[in-house]
Amino acid sequence: GPTGSVPLAFQSDYTRFSDLPTNVEH
Repeated sequence: GPTGSVPLAFQSDYTRFSDLPTNVEH
């Protein structure tokens, strides 16, 4: 998911929507 494009505060919420292997480092 786009976890690297969004703020750290939203990464937790974007994790459930992360179905694309964009940032697997987080």
